[in-house]
Amino acid sequence: MLVFGVWAYSFATTRLHVFLIQAILGIGVAILAPAWDALFSLSIRKGNETSDWGFSEGGVQIAIGIGAILGGGIAEVYGFRVLFVVMAITQALAFLASLHILSKEHNALSRVLVRSVKTLRTHKHS
Repeated sequence: MLVFGVWAYSFATTRLHVFLIQAILGIGVAILAPAWDALFSLSIRKGNETSDWGFSEGGVQIAIGIGAILGGGIAEVYGFRVLFVVMAITQALAFLASLHILSKEHNALSRVLVRSVKTLRTHKHS
């Protein structure tokens, strides 16, 4: 959904198109953010919760800043259409990398999720 939204920007010709595309991106992020936070929270080290979340969120903000600088440069030199294609390709590569990582970690992640659910059930019935 995010790849499609970013790619669709290159075809926007009116303000309405941009608003609709942004709505698609908003829905994509609304789906992605809670899932990412849930997965990330499973990998946090005990006693390092604050620093782990801080590094994660800080890293995102730094990446956004770097992306804005690079995107501005690409748009200035090559135009917005090229920028949107580069953004879509980058998003698609990130998606594929995530699938690869999750497939490798699937068994370990499944064990963590099962253990977490059992722990929640135990605390709920206590």
